[in-house]
Amino acid sequence: MEAMENKQKKKRKLYTSEKVWYCIIGTLWIYGFLMAVLGICGYNVGDISANILYQAEKDWGAAFGMSGRFSFAIFGTIIMIVAMLCFFIAIYAYAYKASEQENTERRLEERRKILEESDVVTEEATAEEKANAEAPVEESAPVEAKSSPAGENGSADSESAE
Repeated sequence: MEAMENKQKKKRKLYTSEKVWYCIIGTLWIYGFLMAVLGICGYNVGDISANILYQAEKDWGAAFGMSGRFSFAIFGTIIMIVAMLCFFIAIYAYAYKASEQENTERRLEERRKILEESDVVTEEATAEEKANAEAPVEESAPVEAKSSPAGENGSADSESAE
C-alpha cells in the first residue's frame, strides 16, 4: 500500500503569476462567451427592428466602417479561441518552468550526494592520516657495523699478522 503512495507523483506548486494569468485568461474567455451568447440572442430573439442587441451590432459595424452589422457571435468566438490559445501557452510555459526547476533540484541533489560521498572518503583519509601522525614513530638507532675480534675477513690470524 505504501509503495503505491510513494509512486504517486507529488503535485507541483502553482506560482502566483500562473494563478494571475489563469484568472486573466478565464475572464477573457468568459467575456468572449458572453459576447457569443449576446450575438446569438441579438440575431434570434424577438423582432429584429425592435431588438436592442441587433441594433448594437449594426452600430458597432458602422463604427468600424463596415456595411452591415458587426457580429457579436463571431467576435465572441474569436475571443474565446484566442483565450484558449493563451491558456494552452500558459500551461505549457509553466509546466516547462516546473520541469526545469525539478531537473535543477535533482541535479543539485545528485551533486550534493557526490560531494557527501567525497567528504566521507576525505574524512576517512584524514582520520587515517591523523591516526598515522599520532602513532609513535619508532626510530631505529643507527646500526654500527659490528666488528668481530677476528677482523674484517673473519680470520683471527690476519690481525696478528700485522
